[in-house]
Amino acid sequence: MLNAEAACPCGRTGTGSAHSSARKNSSFALSYQHCCARWHALTAPGGPDPESLMRSRYCAFVLELEAYLLASWHPDTRPSSIEFDAGCRWLGLEVLRSSPAEVDGAETATGLSPSDAQRWIVEFVARYKVGGSPAVRIHECSEFTRDPAYGERWRYLRAI
Repeated sequence: MLNAEAACPCGRTGTGSAHSSARKNSSFALSYQHCCARWHALTAPGGPDPESLMRSRYCAFVLELEAYLLASWHPDTRPSSIEFDAGCRWLGLEVLRSSPAEVDGAETATGLSPSDAQRWIVEFVARYKVGGSPAVRIHECSEFTRDPAYGERWRYLRAI
């Protein structure tokens, strides 16, 4: 398990706070405790927005948290289990965009926030390495959805 004070594997950064004069007006990596750990500890997974959920899912892959990954996956597309590659070392995550999904082929209104949408796309690049093999780069657009039947929490639906 990861030390709660270690930098969160998802790579999310924060900006300076009143509690740390050294961090004022600068960016810093959030600790696991102040980032994804709070979502991993919930009995009903789902971050406040699709990007946070996607980041917490990446972090869950790093930490091999199968129960969290399955619980945050939409029931219509969820597998029965997840197999992790032995010796896999995750190298980083970069979020390229986070935006409303197209609905029935029509672009959703710009300026829509996750609290106003039912479907959302997060495009990202994640990198990992297994043993001595070259690093693998995953470039994916993930679709997330909120469904009243499942408590309005965001869930991972599929890669598109």
